[in-house]
Amino acid sequence: GNWELVQQDATKCIEVAQVPFPKGHIHLARACLRLKDWSAGAVAVTAGLVAHPEDKELLQLQADLLEGAVTAAKDGQVCTGPGVEVLIGLCKSNGNDKYKAKLYSHAVDHYGKAIMLADKWSAEQALLCTLLANRAAAYLMLRECHSCAADCERGVAIDPTNGKLWGRWASSVLALGQLDEALSILDRADSLTPGLDQAKSVRENVANIQRLINEGDEALSGETKSPGKALKCYLDAEERGVTAWEKLTLKIARAYLELRQFPRVMNTTQQILKQTGGKHVGALLLRAEAMYLNNSHPIDSSAFVEHVDQALKLVTTALSLDPDHEEAKQNRKKLKGVRSAVASTKEKMTGREFDAARQLLTQALELDSNNKILCARLYAERAKAALRQKDFQAAMKDAAQATYRDHELKDAYLTKASAYKGLQKYEEAVRELESLARWCRDETVHQRYQEAVFELKKSKRTDLYELLGVSCVASGMEIRKGFREKAAQWHPDKWSNKTDEEKKHAEATFKLLNEAQEILLDPTTKELWDKGYDLEGIKEQVEIRKQRAHRGGGGCCGGGC
Repeated sequence: GNWELVQQDATKCIEVAQVPFPKGHIHLARACLRLKDWSAGAVAVTAGLVAHPEDKELLQLQADLLEGAVTAAKDGQVCTGPGVEVLIGLCKSNGNDKYKAKLYSHAVDHYGKAIMLADKWSAEQALLCTLLANRAAAYLMLRECHSCAADCERGVAIDPTNGKLWGRWASSVLALGQLDEALSILDRADSLTPGLDQAKSVRENVANIQRLINEGDEALSGETKSPGKALKCYLDAEERGVTAWEKLTLKIARAYLELRQFPRVMNTTQQILKQTGGKHVGALLLRAEAMYLNNSHPIDSSAFVEHVDQALKLVTTALSLDPDHEEAKQNRKKLKGVRSAVASTKEKMTGREFDAARQLLTQALELDSNNKILCARLYAERAKAALRQKDFQAAMKDAAQATYRDHELKDAYLTKASAYKGLQKYEEAVRELESLARWCRDETVHQRYQEAVFELKKSKRTDLYELLGVSCVASGMEIRKGFREKAAQWHPDKWSNKTDEEKKHAEATFKLLNEAQEILLDPTTKELWDKGYDLEGIKEQVEIRKQRAHRGGGGCCGGGC
């Protein structure tokens, strides 16, 4: 436990050794660690690592010495000697490694330890200046611009000729959007140290950033808006170093909103709210607007109301921060109006008060004609109300308005197809649903399409009951009697003296009469006919039943059967 003696003996061993002697350095470093002689320990372990850079014991002792030195400096212990700069250099080297690995927070930590050692143990001012410049660079990468500026200001007070510090200081205030302040810092740099290359390059960058922001503002607010161009200008300005200016981030979010890139609006405004503790009126309002404009749920769903309520909550928060904000007041009024109209419409639709529902929806459409997604859903809901009243023309008109504003609004296409069916325009209904089914892979759409095709075939059938001159509830006896009377009328022998065209018509009618009797006298085929199947469909269903019966499956094949 006599560490002073260990220190002396280890020192002598290293002095007399003719070859590298790692054990001597290890014992010396360990003794210095015990004696809290940080400077001598750092020199010893560094000398050992020169000869044996991979020695694990030496590396561990180096880490222990560095940790002990930092703690000692914090506690006010004084340390001198050549090992002080070695310890500072180790912290600096660790910081450089972390910086290169893009672990900027860790780099700041290591540079901070080096700066603290330099301050406490009176290292050379040039070394301190370098450390401040390095930490400023790491702060800049973390967008901690105020901390970066503080290090740079302290550094240039030590060395006014350090171009890196002047450049990073100007860049830090530039990142905050303080363009004039950045130019003022560069003017000071020029007055103290004329001709700095860093000052010249940053000055050119400031001019380009100002130009880009002006062009972006003009593109976003001019008579012919070009949000895409504005976004490019703003992103270029950000790329050039304006990385922590809330106003520019808000401009970017506004451009995204104009481009209807709502998820990007949410992400961008979230950055601002995170930086400001959720207390930024502009970001709150943009976020609320994005939620409002991107509410693609059906208006009769709870999800639609939840989206409106969330947007309303954001606007309310904005008003709590600025009670006189006019845009926030207008947005709150608009959102409350939408919520009230939707709730009242749902109540009227549930109560089958369709006239009242249509009137409410007409009023709601006047709330915000610029919100295409909302208007599409209001038109779609009004189309449903018209359909329920069998006002098929109005339903088709409103459904068309809905799909014009939102090409992917499935419900509106389905309502339009139902209106076509109500007007007995089955071919139009099939075309509508066929077009929808090409891009909307939905079971409901597929089922509605199959039903429309079925109705179309049904509409094209010859009425077998009418053909036989009997009612749809006729008995078997009545069907046979009707057949005999019609068969006597259309028997080909009676048409032998007629024209070829008339004879062909009589033959076809007589054949159809036989099929009609056969189908309507068989309970199975009669049931299929009454359900809407045409002759071809009946044959298919009968064949399917036969196959199932042959396999022992039995049962029905679907399609209304």
